[in-house]
Amino acid sequence: MRFIRCVTWLPLLLLAAATARGQSPARLEPGQWAVGFTHLATADTGRPLPSGRPRPLDIGVWYPARTSGGPHFTYRRYFLLTPAPQDSLPAAESARRELDGFSDVLVAHGAPRASVSAWLDAAMLATGDAPLAGGRFPLVLVAQGNGQTLHDQAPLAEYLASYGYVVASVPSPMRIAGPLTGEREMGPRAEEQAADLAFVLARMAGRPDVADGRMGVVGHSFGARAALLFAMREPRIAALVSLDGGIGTATGRESLASQPSYVPSAMRGSILHLYERLDSFMAPDFTLLRSLASADRWLVEVPAMHHHHFASLGAVSVTEPGLRPALGASDRTASAYCAMAAAVRDFLAAFLKNDARARARLGSNAAWPPLGAPEHLARRSH
Repeated sequence: MRFIRCVTWLPLLLLAAATARGQSPARLEPGQWAVGFTHLATADTGRPLPSGRPRPLDIGVWYPARTSGGPHFTYRRYFLLTPAPQDSLPAAESARRELDGFSDVLVAHGAPRASVSAWLDAAMLATGDAPLAGGRFPLVLVAQGNGQTLHDQAPLAEYLASYGYVVASVPSPMRIAGPLTGEREMGPRAEEQAADLAFVLARMAGRPDVADGRMGVVGHSFGARAALLFAMREPRIAALVSLDGGIGTATGRESLASQPSYVPSAMRGSILHLYERLDSFMAPDFTLLRSLASADRWLVEVPAMHHHHFASLGAVSVTEPGLRPALGASDRTASAYCAMAAAVRDFLAAFLKNDARARARLGSNAAWPPLGAPEHLARRSH
């Protein structure tokens, strides 16, 4: 099942540690906006769980804000917002145990406990419930990987918010309604997650800082499958970003294609698929992506990054060089993560903000070093 489950943190930390050490100049430069974060504990009463209780959907929202004197979020604080998996302990106790277990695994793989604590307690960009910046900004939804939750993409979400986007996400459906048990379930569970994204979109519609019109969706790992189905049913999606997403592999392709929302001709927004070649269970297979002939698609290889580095553990390699060996990362990983984030930023700017300079970088052979040259699969004219 390792090949079809989300690659969550603890199993991935068993990967071989990188030999390269030492600090790199890699830095994730934030944009012009201060960042606010708000947490909405909601429920979808129209889709109850098998137990009969409403489907819980904890929404995290990052947004451009005015500078606030409030304390900045830490990674520990994001982690402690983690909702308990289905039929688990109370949320607060579950989150603490999960955080303790995560810290223990890092230490077991050579990370100094003091360094782990320092990272967890370091200030990040966002301030809780900071006042809105004023104005309207494009909406970007984030589809989490299998078993992942708000903190897993918090660094990227903060980064995008600082460049003028409202970013919203909910936990993986596997945290809400039970684990994925087989490849044949991939399509139905992706439909389930696409419905969660639609619920988030409906909740975001009333925010005064969300612009009308074109929107984006970013999916990591399994979440890219849900992002694709959601984009096929939501014509306002102008940009889809796949972070080493399952839509770039052969796994689960037939299950996904059998879903009601899977209509290739309806995928008209542009697609950026970022992928790696280090992990055999994510071996690239672009059959599905090549079949989406109604969309412009860009394929970009990311070096020195394992699958788990496309989430928060890649960002850690940038800010905490001392933790890189325990994460199977190196200074090259840190540089690649920064370049990946810049590619996501530029792609969204090109299609959600009509940024001509960002669009031009999509045609450059050296757009985001050390990433590979973008391979453009142009849409077919009808």
